[in-house]
Amino acid sequence: MKYFCTYFDRNFIYQGLALYQSLLEHAGEFTIWVLCFDEPTYELLNRLNLPNLRTIQLEDFEQAYPDLLAVKRDRSFVEYYWTATPMLPKYIFNSHPEVLKLAYLDADLFFYSDIQAIYSEWGDGSIYLIPHRFAPEHRESGELEAGLYNVGFVGFRKTDSGLAAIEKWTQQNIEWCYDRIEPGKLGDQKYLHDWADNYSGVVVSQNIGIGAGGWNIMNYRLKIKDENITIDDEQVIMLHLNFVELVRKNIMLGMPRFKYRKIYKPYAEALRFSIHSINSIDSDFSPQFPRVSIYRFIYSVLRGGVLRV
Repeated sequence: MKYFCTYFDRNFIYQGLALYQSLLEHAGEFTIWVLCFDEPTYELLNRLNLPNLRTIQLEDFEQAYPDLLAVKRDRSFVEYYWTATPMLPKYIFNSHPEVLKLAYLDADLFFYSDIQAIYSEWGDGSIYLIPHRFAPEHRESGELEAGLYNVGFVGFRKTDSGLAAIEKWTQQNIEWCYDRIEPGKLGDQKYLHDWADNYSGVVVSQNIGIGAGGWNIMNYRLKIKDENITIDDEQVIMLHLNFVELVRKNIMLGMPRFKYRKIYKPYAEALRFSIHSINSIDSDFSPQFPRVSIYRFIYSVLRGGVLRV
C-alpha cells in the first residue's frame, strides 16, 4: 500500500482530480488524503465518494495546528497553502499510525507510467528528494533562488530523521513563508536546499524521468512512440505540469511547442473526466480560471500550445 497526501481548493479541483486519476492508473494500491482548503472542495469530494481518496476538512486541520491559524491573516491564499505543506504529512503520521511511509504531492503532478521506479529508488530512505536539475546555464541562478530540490514530490519515512525534517520545516514555514525571494528563502521551497547535509537517510533521485517540470523540460530530448514517452531515452514516470493551465472548462493552455501536445493529451483526458465527474453532481459549479491575454492565447494557438479538454 502506498500513501500520499496533497491539497487544493475549488479553483484547482479539476487538476487535483486529474492527479488522482493518474494514481488510479499507475500507483497500484494506494490511499491519498486531500486537505480541502475550502468548503466547496470538501463537499464535492465527499459527494463523489472516490475510492482510495480521503478528505481533511480545513477547520479540523487548523484546530490541530493553532500556530498555522495564527499566521493566516499575514499570508496570501497561496502563501497560506505553502505554509501548511509540512504540516500535512505531520497530520497524517499523527492521526494514522499505520502509515510509516508517505509522499507529499503537489496537485499539478501527473503520472504517466508505473510509479514503482520511484519506490525502488527511495527504498529504505528516510527522505526522498527530487532535484530541480536546472540547465547548466541556469543552474547557479536557479539553485540560488529555488534551491537544489523541488517541493512537488517529497517522501518521508516515519523515522527520527524523517520526522525531524518535517518538524524543522514546519517551524521555518510558520516563521517565514512568502511568495518572494529573500536570502535563503523562497516560499516553502528553499528550506529543502540543505536537507541532504543535515539529515541522515536522504535519497536524492537520479532518474530524470521523475519530476521534470516547466523549469527544465525544454532541456531534454523528448521522444514519443505510441503511448510511450521518454526524455533523453528515460521513461517518463511523473511530470510536474506547472507549465499547463486550465483556462476554461474546455481549454487547456500549455507550453507553445507542438512537440509537447502528446504530453498534454493524457492530462487533457484526465481533466475531461474530472470536469465530467464534478458536473454530474453539480452542473452549476465553476472555478475561477486564470486570465490569459489575447496575444498569449493566439501565439499559443499558432505554436501548438492550446488543447481542447
